[in-house]
Amino acid sequence: MKRTATAAVLAAVVTLAATGCSEEGPGESGPLTKEQVRKELTASTTEAGAPPDDPSWEALAKAAPADTWAECLVMYKGRGTRLAPVDGRRYETVLSGLRERGWRQSGRTENGEIVHTFTKSGWSLVAEFRGVPETGQISLMATEDACVARSGGGGASGFPYAKLLP
Repeated sequence: MKRTATAAVLAAVVTLAATGCSEEGPGESGPLTKEQVRKELTASTTEAGAPPDDPSWEALAKAAPADTWAECLVMYKGRGTRLAPVDGRRYETVLSGLRERGWRQSGRTENGEIVHTFTKSGWSLVAEFRGVPETGQISLMATEDACVARSGGGGASGFPYAKLLP
């Protein structure tokens, strides 16, 4: 069965969260709040000149039932346009902004899209760049590790893409 790129990225988020592979950055004291993570993602994308966040992306998590994996997410998706396409350099600038804010890179894959994983203070983050369509897009999905564990971390009552994990 062929997985979609989004499903693969969501599965990577769950894998990171389920393994508890978070580390505190320099000077960090405990887990970040959801609002702090949202501010860091916004600052990193804004400073990089990435497109504005697509409101329909965040609406996906808000539409999910309460007490589920959706409460664990902070998401961003910026889509380029014909007049202002998004390229790999812009994506790398977003990643630099995350690193400057103490996010530690924990992995990288390339399979039609470029995916980087990061951890910071109780959170796991998957960053993805897709050059298709030709206008490009950048996606960031951060999950609070403890929240994912509380929500069941997968299965029928938890994260919906857990069944895709190896």
